[in-house]
Amino acid sequence: MEGTAPRILKTFFIASTGISQLLYAVPSLNNGMRAYGARSQLQDQAADGSRPVAEKPAPKEDTPWEKVVKYMSGLRVPHSWFTGFYIWSSICSAVWGQQLYTRGPLLQLVAKYTDYAGKPSMSFNQIILVWGLFQFQGLRRLYESFAFSKASKSTMNMAIFSIGIAYYASMSVSMWIEGLPALMSTPNPLGNATLSAPSIRSIIGIPLFLLASGLQYDCHYYLWSLKKYTFPTHPAFSKVLNPHYLAEVLIYVSLAILGAPKGQILNRSLVAGTFFVLANLAAEADNSKTWYKQKFGEDKVQGKYRIIPYIW
Repeated sequence: MEGTAPRILKTFFIASTGISQLLYAVPSLNNGMRAYGARSQLQDQAADGSRPVAEKPAPKEDTPWEKVVKYMSGLRVPHSWFTGFYIWSSICSAVWGQQLYTRGPLLQLVAKYTDYAGKPSMSFNQIILVWGLFQFQGLRRLYESFAFSKASKSTMNMAIFSIGIAYYASMSVSMWIEGLPALMSTPNPLGNATLSAPSIRSIIGIPLFLLASGLQYDCHYYLWSLKKYTFPTHPAFSKVLNPHYLAEVLIYVSLAILGAPKGQILNRSLVAGTFFVLANLAAEADNSKTWYKQKFGEDKVQGKYRIIPYIW
């Protein structure tokens, strides 16, 4: 599907993927801006002298680039603001749910700038299912962010937070944008949605979504229950250091399968968003492995993959 709205979504995901990888590839940016949670807290302790660090050479004047990096790295928000992602995601999904049901002005505005006539479309059943599952994901993560929270002084970079807010806003549109032809074909709120026999994509996608969601919930609960900064020994962590990241990727893969328009294997808008999730979490997983290695020793991470078993 072409037009301004789909193009903006895909461009955003591609650009965000590029920014994410740039922040990962440049050591000064990776150390200063990508660090959050436990890693940011340890860095903060090193900076304020509450944690011993190796003796440093006499300070020298920063280069212009170093000054920019230091300034950007210093723009930080409490890590508790992570909860804001899921509040925002749930609000965006609710707003678009109302707009889809009423064919409201925001939907009409998107449709105006999208060339959807004659294009393959998601069915009403798919639109309702994918929208509902994404809302479920947002609400589940919102619950977890409250139920599995611990008092912490850790922080995350403002730029990372801003990208996350834009990401969830974009994904809330990507969940249904490929269904515009069906949505605009009738004023009936639910169109021709009916209970029907499961399709191949639902037989694959729904169990994958449920299994990945269950795995992620279990991992988050387990990590929350651990004594602070204890090396995880849960079976899910036996081969992969970040199975909760893998679960996140699989959740979006399942939605891309479930939301595929007729004649397509995957929903292209959701594939673009999923690629960003994979690239971002793969970088985070590498940083996480480095942190585990520094904190617990090389032997603890020996033979363990970062996020994808037998690949990375």
